[in-house]
Amino acid sequence: MSESKSAAVDIDALFRPNLEEREVEIEGVGTFRIRAMSRAELMALRGKGLDLAQIEQHMIATALVEPKLTVAQVRRWQEAAPAGVIEPLGDEIMRLSKMDKTAAKEVAKNFRDEP
Repeated sequence: MSESKSAAVDIDALFRPNLEEREVEIEGVGTFRIRAMSRAELMALRGKGLDLAQIEQHMIATALVEPKLTVAQVRRWQEAAPAGVIEPLGDEIMRLSKMDKTAAKEVAKNFRDEP
């Protein structure tokens, strides 16, 4: 029987920022630089009674590296853009944050269900 050895955890590495960045091209709009969200950032949204549109606003405002937009600006963009234009940003933010679409829907459900 063979023993498997797992690598020791580098405690210092746990606390180093490790939020992957990527460019996302939205046809007819331009190129956006986004980053993953940290667990702390996602958890900060909990219990705020946000609806799905507001969750998207906060996520995009938080994760946009370039250009920087405020939550109010993302809301204005949501109101002006066709429904599918902004979705690639949210999808890619969730992917970079290591959350799939199913997890994103569950997170949104949990946000709405909490007091």
